[in-house]
Amino acid sequence: MKAKAQKEAEANQRLNSAQIDLKLAVLNFTAEQEGLRDEYERKKQMVIGQIRESQKEIENQESDRSLEDRRAACESLANAVNALLQRKESKSNAHTNRKSGL
Repeated sequence: MKAKAQKEAEANQRLNSAQIDLKLAVLNFTAEQEGLRDEYERKKQMVIGQIRESQKEIENQESDRSLEDRRAACESLANAVNALLQRKESKSNAHTNRKSGL
């Protein structure tokens, strides 16, 4: 009987030790999981910030390109108007020269 009680006591002690080890493992896992979650959130926010900055840069580049396109269109329009004015002046001068007999 005594040997059986001793074996039972040893088994209970091993079981208690294993339960303590399991509880410690769960606590360590939980702490590490929280640390990883915090690191993930920190990195996620950094990436979101980088994405926002990249989007702003893209928008600025697109508006810069749009500005260049508008500038080129205005320049072309100004050249066309100047050419038209020169043709009108040439015709007007030719017409005036014919009237004056030149």
